[in-house]
Amino acid sequence: GAGVRLVTKTQRWWGGAPNFDGMLSGLIASAIALVCYGRRSCPTSLILVGLGCVCAALSRPSLSMEFSSPVAAVPTMVWDDWWVALYRAALPQLPVTLLNSVVATAKLAEDLYPAKDVPANRIAMSVGFMDISTVWFGHFPSCHGCGGLAAQHAFGARTGSSMALMGLVKICLALFLGRSIIGALAAFPQSVVGVLLALSGIELAVPCRDMHGRADVVVMLLGAALVLSLGTGLAFVVSFVAALFLKLNPHMREAECGH
Repeated sequence: GAGVRLVTKTQRWWGGAPNFDGMLSGLIASAIALVCYGRRSCPTSLILVGLGCVCAALSRPSLSMEFSSPVAAVPTMVWDDWWVALYRAALPQLPVTLLNSVVATAKLAEDLYPAKDVPANRIAMSVGFMDISTVWFGHFPSCHGCGGLAAQHAFGARTGSSMALMGLVKICLALFLGRSIIGALAAFPQSVVGVLLALSGIELAVPCRDMHGRADVVVMLLGAALVLSLGTGLAFVVSFVAALFLKLNPHMREAECGH
């Protein structure tokens, strides 16, 4: 949904911008994605990113070589800030992180790489250690994500070296281009970003084909509808309660066994 909204955001076939951002560039990117979809020999992401870079270069963003410090200034915090952050940021984010970053990532990894053992508790420990060890250096909280895993797998990544290479590229861009990289990223056509996001969303939705039980399908559809309408937190609570009731419902168990 987010990808389609980005492609159609300008409401024009050509947005009139120097980077050709508009529905026309989105259609071109979509055609490339459809031709390359499912072909491991076709580097879809590199082609689309290359297309976006060419479009961004046409707008001639201002870039300057400047070495930037990788350590951000850590703000001074008092005890009251911790409590405010707990109930305004940490607790509302907990369902999103738990579902998207831990549970969904573990299940998707199980579907994509059945030979590898990636339990949810190891992913949770990884997220916790990553944030606790870097927050003292001004690092913004981050986590794993099933959307990123789905996108990386769809675009051909199969080993950890792909993530290491991506991280190295990001570090080099941040260190040697500094704040000027923000202007270059802003010039990247949103229509191309939208196609990349749409592909990631499709790939993330594909594993739901493995759901055969009626209760599983009901919870999945209910959760998806509530996430789009009410947000992740409330959707998590309602879907969890619904799944619990369906699991305890003897008629549902009989229907599953009969099926």
